[in-house]
Amino acid sequence: MKVLLWIAVFFFVFWLMRKLRKSGEKTHVPVEQPAESMVSCDYCGVNLPLGESILARGKYYCSSAHLQARESGDVCEESSVSKDRKGE
Repeated sequence: MKVLLWIAVFFFVFWLMRKLRKSGEKTHVPVEQPAESMVSCDYCGVNLPLGESILARGKYYCSSAHLQARESGDVCEESSVSKDRKGE
């Protein structure tokens, strides 16, 4: 009978220590990040965060390939379709 009492005391102390240790820990509060401005690629029209875009000659691009394509004079067919829809 005494053995069961000591086992119960041991588990109670163990449980109490864990509870006190958890209450002493500071909870992690996530810091809110401010929303980043979105820009549109001048070549294909895709929207992307300002920080991920490439700025060249006052226009934003989603990749260096689209910047090079625009500089070489290529026209993105998807871009012309989306611009036509904007005019409707």
